[in-house]
Amino acid sequence: MQMAGGDARTDQLHLFELKSAHVRDLAGIIKAISFRENGTFQATPQGMRIIVDDCHCEQAVAYLSNDLFSSFTLREQTVLFRLPLNVINECIGMHTGSGATLKMTYDGFGEPVKLILEEDGIVVDMNVQTLTTDEVLDFDFDKEDVVFNVIMKSYMLKEAIKELDASSPTVTITVNSDEFSLVTEGEIGKAVTKFPKHSEQVERLECMEPVSLKYLLSLIRHMSPAFAIANKVSLRCDSRGVLSIQFMVEQAEHKQVYIEFYCAPHIDDD
Repeated sequence: MQMAGGDARTDQLHLFELKSAHVRDLAGIIKAISFRENGTFQATPQGMRIIVDDCHCEQAVAYLSNDLFSSFTLREQTVLFRLPLNVINECIGMHTGSGATLKMTYDGFGEPVKLILEEDGIVVDMNVQTLTTDEVLDFDFDKEDVVFNVIMKSYMLKEAIKELDASSPTVTITVNSDEFSLVTEGEIGKAVTKFPKHSEQVERLECMEPVSLKYLLSLIRHMSPAFAIANKVSLRCDSRGVLSIQFMVEQAEHKQVYIEFYCAPHIDDD
């Protein structure tokens, strides 16, 4: 890491470059999906996706549209690189004041990603070595074949998940036309948390037919940081049991970022 009074290479044309004046917001988004060590950054003309996955069981995707940045430049249609998230979190997390700015550049395969953070006249210049890019998993969530859709206030669901019995390896999500519920079975027995359709917590509940599916509780708990920064949360499930939990996060200037987690259903070993 180098500290200097300015960037001597600002005139260089990079393969990819972004600038942000909302470093704290960006840091919160990256932290919310950092349940694994590394993340894939995929930049297109529409913006950036940051993708984190876990052995075909779970995937998190943060969608950052290009208008969230003060500058967003690409010299190819798609730019892909993979980074250690702990390094990114540590670097960006050092400078999250209201006046902090970030510049990120990348010059192509084998080159590091360069981060330049400036706050109160101090410039931090860091090169982060990229990693081998793995194939991005596609959970193939079928948006045209959704069996239920629940939209509710994020903090309500966050508290409910926080109170789930940690000794239960799984959580069963049950939805019918009248209510949405979470069920655990652990050392203290069976526990059920219900959210009626017409309660204050639930904004929308749509269900074609009763559904009851199990998911590993550990996967759901990976979402705790996302629950903490989101305003609303949407839960959907397709006919294969793939669960999509989408978080709407309010950003500066009344803009929104969406974080989406996909979870594969848990199949009991009989």
